[in-house]
Amino acid sequence: LRLGTRKAFYVTNSLVFHVGPRLRRLRVVSLCGYKIFQLPNDIAELKHLRYLDFSHTAIEVLSESTLILEYCYRLKKLFPDIGNLVNLRHLKDSHSNLLEEMPLRIGKLTSLRTLAKFVRFREVAEMQTRVFEMLKPHYGLKELKLRGYGGTKFPAWLGQSSFENLVVLRFKNCNQCTTLPSVGHLPSLKNLVIKGMAKVRSVGLEFIGKYCSEPFRSLETLCFEDMQEWEEWISHGGTAGGDQEAAKGFPRLRELSILSCSKLKAILQGFRWLALVWLLLLKEGCTNLSELILSRCRYLTALPNSMYNLSSLQRLEIRDCPRIASIPEEVGFPPNVRTLQIEGPNICKLFFDLGFHNLTSVRELFIAGGWEDEESFQQLPASLVKLYIREFPLGYLSFARNLTSLERLELRKCTILKSLPGNGLPPSLVFLSIYLCPYLEERCKKDEGEYWHLVADIPFVQLNHKLVFDPREFS
Repeated sequence: LRLGTRKAFYVTNSLVFHVGPRLRRLRVVSLCGYKIFQLPNDIAELKHLRYLDFSHTAIEVLSESTLILEYCYRLKKLFPDIGNLVNLRHLKDSHSNLLEEMPLRIGKLTSLRTLAKFVRFREVAEMQTRVFEMLKPHYGLKELKLRGYGGTKFPAWLGQSSFENLVVLRFKNCNQCTTLPSVGHLPSLKNLVIKGMAKVRSVGLEFIGKYCSEPFRSLETLCFEDMQEWEEWISHGGTAGGDQEAAKGFPRLRELSILSCSKLKAILQGFRWLALVWLLLLKEGCTNLSELILSRCRYLTALPNSMYNLSSLQRLEIRDCPRIASIPEEVGFPPNVRTLQIEGPNICKLFFDLGFHNLTSVRELFIAGGWEDEESFQQLPASLVKLYIREFPLGYLSFARNLTSLERLELRKCTILKSLPGNGLPPSLVFLSIYLCPYLEERCKKDEGEYWHLVADIPFVQLNHKLVFDPREFS
């Protein structure tokens, strides 16, 4: 008989302990709402029992035949051999607020589909890790959300490629873990959200996974949020050649979001191969970011809307992003960038249109692959200390004399470049390198070229990577 749950009712012990267990062919037993404190062990011998409900009771310790535990307000422990219920699919234990822990053998419940409440262990966090390691779901899993996990590391099975149907993966407030899970091997993963993770300071190889030739091959959206201790995102290669391996990863990534990560200083080091159409950065955070590199983002159409707010940004690189067509007026330029590297005709044009004379904080400029001629270069700021020019249709360098702070000048693959300023290069220059600029190389040959007298006073002069003279001789 199922009673209402508004009031508690009593039943005699003789019915529960003597009469009930003798009815061997019982199929349904409901003691919902009765004021009972324990069940007889003999109830496990009711072999025909299909349904057992003692929700809203005062039971403290369970026997070995439990299914519905909701509102068992005094329940503290599950029976230790719960792992023997290998066919159990649904374990409903919500609102059992005194439940102290889950037995270790709960990891054997491989058919489990519903677990309303997973209670943390009172023991050390390593115990939670052991339990989670055993609680491996079926390989057909499509979506996994993990919230409030208290272990110190994630289980090894989490990133196994055998979970070939896993599409959505979300982590929230797993605050004892110091590293991210290795999930780069998951072949179908499209959406990954990582939120909280209070102890993670660095993201690197462990996130990708070892021996992964094409990490995150299906990933489309990646979001990091509210990671208050995160400081760097480094190349997952970690060794020489790491970037070449990295180039094979994230081929379908379309959206990257980094929100409220206030200590993040280094991002995308070695992580330069994204195929983004939208980059959302720095909303309410990331103000300490010192380096931003966007490379091979072949579907990126706009720069981050909050880029101007990057007051700590020191280095900005944008290269091989052919679909960036404009810099919105509201974006602006970070005010304290000292090193700027831009490559590609569309990017170079955008910055020339923006006006290099406005970029007074820039001290080092690397510019390559544009179509602008020497007239456009007249706007370069006099504050430049280092200038690298590659693959531009420049005929002469009349603008160079105006760069009164310039100390290093490198010219590469400017195949039609023929002339230096008649009054010479800036007297501040200490290093000049000319590579694959055939006309200029010929004219700057030591003691032979017509421009030798213009470069002879520069301490270091390289032609095709070879020093024209030993600098010790100069001294």
